[in-house]
Amino acid sequence: MDNKVTNIEELKQLKELRQKYIKQRELIQIEIDRLVKEQEVLDYYLGSTLDKEQDQDWHSKPPMPTSEIQSIYKDYMEKYNKETDND
Repeated sequence: MDNKVTNIEELKQLKELRQKYIKQRELIQIEIDRLVKEQEVLDYYLGSTLDKEQDQDWHSKPPMPTSEIQSIYKDYMEKYNKETDND
């Protein structure tokens, strides 16, 4: 009878240890995921993607010439007037 009791106690202890380690593993995985996301943010700000995006950033582009703006406006207004005339 003692043998079965110790086996049950050992099984209970093993189960508790297993649950403890599973919980610890889950917490570690959560921390890893958080750190990976943080690293992605840092890579975004420090990595080569920032340089590429600066080239495309509208702040780094020179202003559009007035003649080009006027041309775009004229084309838009012609299309707009045709659409409003049809209504």
